[in-house]
Amino acid sequence: MSVKPLVMKVSEHRCLLYSVAMILGTSVQELETAVGHRGDPPKGHHFVEFIKPARSIGYTLCYVPVMPVNISSEGHHPVYTQVQARQKLEDWLAKNYCVILGKNKRGVGHAVAWFRTHGIDPSGGDRFTNPYALLDIEAILIRF
Repeated sequence: MSVKPLVMKVSEHRCLLYSVAMILGTSVQELETAVGHRGDPPKGHHFVEFIKPARSIGYTLCYVPVMPVNISSEGHHPVYTQVQARQKLEDWLAKNYCVILGKNKRGVGHAVAWFRTHGIDPSGGDRFTNPYALLDIEAILIRF
């Protein structure tokens, strides 16, 4: 699959839409139409909105938090240690096209597209190889 970087205008805040469009190999306009709105602030987009459009073109999207937990009557119990969680994350990133979700260096929520060995930031189209360089990663949205 040839990846075409999709770059937002400076004033746009639709990084999730652009990142999902990149990993699905579709246009922003087609995905926007399938979701039913542009995602402009303050509403934005939620990852759940992209599940049905992805399925309609043959993909499944799976949301995976970086530090998964089991919820029991006593509260939250980590499924993995932080070292194990990071290794699992790196395994997923090495094998899949994903959207990485997290907070940027200013503490603002952001999403970038990841293509097994490199990522593309829709805010400027920059290509990067270190998934930890741009974001404090909170979760990934994996394309299967």
